[in-house]
Amino acid sequence: HSPTYDSAALLSGRRSLLGYPGHIWSQGLDAGTREADIARIYAGGPEAARLLHEYRVDFIVVGPQERRDLSVDDAFLERFPLSARHGRYALRRVVRP
Repeated sequence: HSPTYDSAALLSGRRSLLGYPGHIWSQGLDAGTREADIARIYAGGPEAARLLHEYRVDFIVVGPQERRDLSVDDAFLERFPLSARHGRYALRRVVRP
């Protein structure tokens, strides 16, 4: 999901690749390249599949916040099965070998 403080994904109880970067920083944690890596994943760049595997991502949320904050490559994301859809939100399952 988009690195923001109010993502619906945070209500799922699942681990998140990155929450709000300002909160991460204020707690003295180093997010490293995660924010840039999330942008690469959603953009569907050549390293996107590798990043999904390295971070062991299970689901990708695509909703209004992701479309507002990130460049979303729908053609890339459509390779992952749709698990759920509600309004403008889609949840895609990342199937790894």
